[in-house]
Amino acid sequence: SGYSGTATPSLSGYTFNPSSLPFNNVNSNQTSQNFTGTPVQPSTFTISGTVRSSSTGQGILGVAIFFSNGVSTQYTDSNGFYSVNVSSGYSGTATPSLSGYTFNPSSRSFNNVYSNQPSQDFTGTPVQSSTFTISGTVRSSSSGQGIPGATIYFSNGVSTVYTDSAGYYSVSVNSGYS
Repeated sequence: SGYSGTATPSLSGYTFNPSSLPFNNVNSNQTSQNFTGTPVQPSTFTISGTVRSSSTGQGILGVAIFFSNGVSTQYTDSNGFYSVNVSSGYSGTATPSLSGYTFNPSSRSFNNVYSNQPSQDFTGTPVQSSTFTISGTVRSSSSGQGIPGATIYFSNGVSTVYTDSAGYYSVSVNSGYS
């Protein structure tokens, strides 16, 4: 009886409304003295995922994940994992890149990020070369030395080549050449 003071709620990760309730000379029950707790939104969130090979399922090391709108580029680790912190409300795209690979999806879009975004995965597929090299040497059967200036004729539209001073030759052909 006669209590005077303040009731102030507190819990990490919450703000309260009202922030406190004053009491002055309490002489009866004080019911419905309620507070409303609101979770505090963190100022940053994590976007993370894995980049795996379409052929082996293994993570791909060194894939650059380019983020738009001022977020730094991230690189995958030896397990193909990447992670980046973005500001609350972030909107932008993440685009993977590594020479010799194409990726599915080619990018991921984010709009007003207000929670962590795990499992933002990509699949990398090695690019097949469209040209290949046929090379070798022409050698003397008696001495084993290279024969310079020998002509190598290739059919079906491939250039004629000549051996160099060591008997070596090299020519590029399209994938599937016969």
